[in-house]
Amino acid sequence: MAVYDLSRLKKPDASKPLFCTIAGAVGVGKTTLACGLPKPIVARFEDGTRSIAHLEDVYETPIMTTKSDIMDLIETITKLDDNDFDRRTFIIDSVTSMNLAFEKEVLAESKTNVLAKAMGGYGNAFGAIAKMHQDVVDACYHLMCVKNINIAFIAHTKIERVNPPDSDMYTKFAIDVPDRALVNYDARVDLVGFLHHKIFLKDDATAEGMPAPQKAKTGKKAIGQNGVWLTCHYTPASCGKNRYGITDSLQVNLGGENPLLKYCVQ
Repeated sequence: MAVYDLSRLKKPDASKPLFCTIAGAVGVGKTTLACGLPKPIVARFEDGTRSIAHLEDVYETPIMTTKSDIMDLIETITKLDDNDFDRRTFIIDSVTSMNLAFEKEVLAESKTNVLAKAMGGYGNAFGAIAKMHQDVVDACYHLMCVKNINIAFIAHTKIERVNPPDSDMYTKFAIDVPDRALVNYDARVDLVGFLHHKIFLKDDATAEGMPAPQKAKTGKKAIGQNGVWLTCHYTPASCGKNRYGITDSLQVNLGGENPLLKYCVQ
């Protein structure tokens, strides 16, 4: 039996960089919030940075389309001399669009339009795509450790149905990536922030001029008030979590002071 070297034991390090996922609906301000972290570089899989074009200290890549694009970038940055790289935050925008790129890549290699038939079928393509996500997150974690920089994954959200064994069925906001890849963006990160508006319902009498879908079924319209909020703790309705002891939603002033800065390396 091999003997474990007990001298390798150490206390948990609370000073390491932020390793996080920022999730939310389209247009809520995910990219703006992420680019408010120190000296960001954005690896783009979608064209969503026009809203932060006014920020002077943000750099972005051309839109990426393959796994090799993102892996080559991470490897290049990892090998750079510290004097040649002054960025303090690495952002992927977004992992939802990155997944679409991975799916297209797998379909093209298999010369089919159906994922279930790709790579010989039997679910092989879905496993391969999950492994692509894992490889990217592994590389990002290595980058964080080597360069001591913050990592932020931007993700869109979807609404999914939950059927727990001890209560009635309900719906919640979830990170929009395949189930097999989800562990990379929730369990493996230190913080999942769900960016959202607080929603209030008003009677139909106040909904004049609103689109019909907003008044359907309930006879009410949904409106957002009191700005944007970041929920980083667990709630049944959202995908938030953190390892920093955050127990309340954080109010976000997009373009103002970023509530996540206190958890970042500068």
